[in-house]
Amino acid sequence: MCILFALVAVEAATAATANIMVLRPETCGNSNGEMYAYMSGSGSVAPYTYLWSNGATTGTITGLPGGSYSVTITDAMGTPYTANSTVESFPALPFDGSTQYGPSAASFFDITGFTGLPCPGECNGIFSLPQVSLGGTPPFSASFDVAVTPLGVDNYGFLYFSGFCDGATVNYTITDAQGCQGTSYFTVDPVQLDALPSASDMQGACAGSDIGSFNLYSAGFPTRYSISNGGDHIVQDTVLYDFDVHTYGLLPAGIYTMDAYPMLGQCPASTTIEVPDLGPGCSQVQGQAWFDQDADCVFDADEVGVPGSVMVIEPGTQYAATGGNGHYSFNLPAGNYTIEQTNPTLEPYCPATQPVPFTVNGPIANIDFANNSTAPLDLRAHIGGGFARPGFGHNISASAINSTAQPTGAVEVTMLIDPTVTIGNITPTPTSSTGNLFTWQLAELDYFGSQGFSIQTTVPVSTPLGTVLNHSISVSSVNPDADLSDNSDLTTEVVVGSYDPNDKTAVTSSRLSEALYFINEDEWIDYSIRFQNTGTAEAFFVTITDTLPEELDMTTFQMAVASHAHTYSFKPGRVVEWFFDDINLPDSTTNEAESHGFVKFRIRPVQPVLAGAQIANTANIFFDFNPPVITEPSVLVAEFSTVVTELQDSRLVLAPVPMQRIVSVTAPAAMRALRVIAADGRTVLRSNPGALTYDLNVAQLDAGTYVIIADLENGDQLRQRSIKQ
Repeated sequence: MCILFALVAVEAATAATANIMVLRPETCGNSNGEMYAYMSGSGSVAPYTYLWSNGATTGTITGLPGGSYSVTITDAMGTPYTANSTVESFPALPFDGSTQYGPSAASFFDITGFTGLPCPGECNGIFSLPQVSLGGTPPFSASFDVAVTPLGVDNYGFLYFSGFCDGATVNYTITDAQGCQGTSYFTVDPVQLDALPSASDMQGACAGSDIGSFNLYSAGFPTRYSISNGGDHIVQDTVLYDFDVHTYGLLPAGIYTMDAYPMLGQCPASTTIEVPDLGPGCSQVQGQAWFDQDADCVFDADEVGVPGSVMVIEPGTQYAATGGNGHYSFNLPAGNYTIEQTNPTLEPYCPATQPVPFTVNGPIANIDFANNSTAPLDLRAHIGGGFARPGFGHNISASAINSTAQPTGAVEVTMLIDPTVTIGNITPTPTSSTGNLFTWQLAELDYFGSQGFSIQTTVPVSTPLGTVLNHSISVSSVNPDADLSDNSDLTTEVVVGSYDPNDKTAVTSSRLSEALYFINEDEWIDYSIRFQNTGTAEAFFVTITDTLPEELDMTTFQMAVASHAHTYSFKPGRVVEWFFDDINLPDSTTNEAESHGFVKFRIRPVQPVLAGAQIANTANIFFDFNPPVITEPSVLVAEFSTVVTELQDSRLVLAPVPMQRIVSVTAPAAMRALRVIAADGRTVLRSNPGALTYDLNVAQLDAGTYVIIADLENGDQLRQRSIKQ
């Protein structure tokens, strides 16, 4: 960790430097070159003044003929910085040798309902011409050597055309507003109609009920799935991306038709899925788990339930979890089963022998678990926060938990909030505070008890984008704590300008990476699911479902902290469901600061973890009865641990983050090609750097989330996600 901090410090100390980005070369002698001057590094003081060699005094200069230019940037302290660059002059619109301007498969899900790759053997392809590449004066027009139909301008402001045939080689000419032309060609590839994924984790429904469900895993590329019943009524509709899994629930027994549209296209493939009828004998198992202090096998009024205790039901390996009061329930078809309590801190004695056999044949099966516990005291601390944006609220929630049936004695909780933010309301009121350090003195935490904390803050308007905010919590007790490794927690938030308000992120216990799980270093994975009501009205309740992959050990699940009061439970098919009843979450236009929420939980991978294994996970967020918001997948790759310097040297580095007009891309080896991929999967920008570091012009991209893919000359491929402000 010390090496990592040292590397960061060296980066932060980079000297201030003036730079010039050539936004456009001159084409066809039209004096239409464009340049942009900016400062990088640290040490200079804004605001800046500019003086170009042609007499211009603005940061961006246009209407330039080809030639050499220089600029002097003077900061607020009067310190001058100088940079030089050249505007190239081309006799035609510049291309990179093939398709500088595109076209790319058009993405018109919002306009026409599909992405425009043609179906195999058909001529129904739709393509667009990105106008964000270098060269020429917009607007552009295009002509082709095949018969196509112009359709206007898409959601990105690009021209798009229909009628492209599978396998065709298309020659085209681009003409800019000043009559300058360039020619190139492309080959039309069709949608790849791979085999449909099959339904898994199928759960049948009792006669007359709608408790059926199944999981559907992504086909490996963006695909829209519509599930309909025999009456052609669309029951559920969703889009799955790479590594996605979706749980179709609330289904009565019956046969359903699944239509899949690969690449969100217009080329459907269909199959049928049957939700089994479990018959009239279907019922459930339920019961209570508690700390039986007087060992009488009776849940007395002064005894406490055991929350978050995971039960394993066989056969079929299903999981149930106890709620805050120690109660659990789970739907099952008629049959013979066993159930076992897995909490390692408990010693069950009523019943003393596990697993416990039971039968489901109509009436509800009731299995209670009375427990003793001699496990030593163990306190846990957790903290999490929402997105951080200049000028907006940034709320932080934390919890201190007694995870055992042992007395704590007096408890002290401290929270250290990043000094960058402005402190607002704090609940409960701290016992004492010094600056941004807050302390609570608690008389005790009950057996399996917890205490929540909430601090409302505001990120100052002047906070630079990319600023890292660190908030932490620690808990200690008078009575000895057997495991101090989980007595503190840290959350790190990066100040951003724009963002996807609904996401799922993962960080491992070593905190060395958000992308890698180090086999020799990591034990836990901490997942955070954040959500925001961006609708036009208050959400009365919010439901989150998360289908945990087989690579995660559900018996180790630990609920950590959430922004609002909630309940959670396990559902068939490894689904965890959080329910925020009466959350009354305001919409972002009415109360932006209070429109956010999150949940955070901790879980271990199934052992042994093999090198190269991927742990991918997404979440579904439901606001009232609206269709779900599906998060981007959180993906961890298991690797053997290496030194931090190797980790730092193997990644694609972007600066600044979020992206603005110019983003500097640095790779560990020379980059042969760069691509920028929009959230809908289309390529919106290409370049061929041929260098370790390259300044990429993203000024004309819309605000949103993008993936930058670098193909290195050594054969490696690196990816990095970033936000365009």
